[in-house]
Amino acid sequence: MRVEDALLQLQVTVKRAAKTV
Repeated sequence: MRVEDALLQLQVTVKRAAKTV
């Protein structure tokens, strides 16, 4: 897994969490 991919996944997760809240 690339570092960039991990960062992108983190951003997506954070965005989803923000939308949920």
